[in-house]
Amino acid sequence: PLVLCDDNNSPDAVEVFDLTDAEADIRNNDNTTLISYYESQEDAEQGINPIADPSAYQSGSGSVWVRVAANTGNPNDTVCYQIVELELIVNPLPALGQNGIIAPNAYCEENTDGFHTFILNEHTPAILGENVDPEDYTIRFYLDQAALDAGTALPNQYTNQVQGHQVILVWVRHDATGCINTASLDLYVEEAATANPTTQVFDECDYDGTNDGIYEFDLTLAQAEVLGGQNPADYSVTYYRTEADAINDENQIPNPSAYTNDQSPVDETIWIRVTNITTISGCYDLTTVNLHVEIIPEPVIQGGIICVDYDTQEVLNPVVMDTGLDNTHTFVWYLNGQVIPGATEAVYVAEAVGSYSVEATNAAGCTSFPIDPVTVTQSGPA
Repeated sequence: PLVLCDDNNSPDAVEVFDLTDAEADIRNNDNTTLISYYESQEDAEQGINPIADPSAYQSGSGSVWVRVAANTGNPNDTVCYQIVELELIVNPLPALGQNGIIAPNAYCEENTDGFHTFILNEHTPAILGENVDPEDYTIRFYLDQAALDAGTALPNQYTNQVQGHQVILVWVRHDATGCINTASLDLYVEEAATANPTTQVFDECDYDGTNDGIYEFDLTLAQAEVLGGQNPADYSVTYYRTEADAINDENQIPNPSAYTNDQSPVDETIWIRVTNITTISGCYDLTTVNLHVEIIPEPVIQGGIICVDYDTQEVLNPVVMDTGLDNTHTFVWYLNGQVIPGATEAVYVAEAVGSYSVEATNAAGCTSFPIDPVTVTQSGPA
């Protein structure tokens, strides 16, 4: 076969072949044979429509047919010939970056001086793509085209010579095909972003009336502390539900000032991304805040009838009111709207008639909503 790399107008997969490059192999040291080239086997068999200029034949991968005829020197002799298929192969160039554009190799540092020692081959995944085996390729880096022409490659540990931003050249060869491609690579050394830890507490009692662990938070309350002394005009603050989204800057929480958690259980981690928007590479840093919604207690009590000896007024059978909660809660009991002194347990034994109510507070400090009062009446023994 004749094999070329897709050097012209890549990636059109079409190149100009010199079909005569295969003649030496086809002749096999017989220089008397007559050779002609055809686009189809049928034309070759009939000896019609030969390729006009076999030394400049434009084609993609495919085949042409070569008619090899004996030359006896006598036009009256029967012409003996043989048809040979000649395969043409156009190999693609190594695909670099996205559509030939390699993502910048950027280093972000605080209070930068604009210089950094890059480990150039660490950028290989961005050069070749994530699903390519780098063992199949040879990669070299050059200062510019002149350095490439001179064969002067850069060392793998390279400190940029231009402050802040420098463009170098990447040379890539696919070792199996020998095809070579080059592309520019931007080196950036830029001012980092810092996402400071925050002391802002997002810990709420579920007082919105549903008591389901779903609550609306204003995440932007953390912004000033996360930014610290960084200028809000130069840095953006965005919020995400997962670390992967924060790293990839995808699926931002659209309205962080009114974010409703929708996870169960009621704890959730929010990722905060601070990005230096003045940088080309988008230097960023991440931090987190935790959301917690505390379910408020829901005590339930029932009234009843006290059995009283009318002669002695002795309470024979009191009404035991159980809130259904444990004693990790604190309780305030009410009789006719007044606090019952000393009544702080989950169960209260009522010996007086009247209207009873209770409120409970859990260990997180969340207090139940007022419950409807229950009534305790009295009756004498049968």
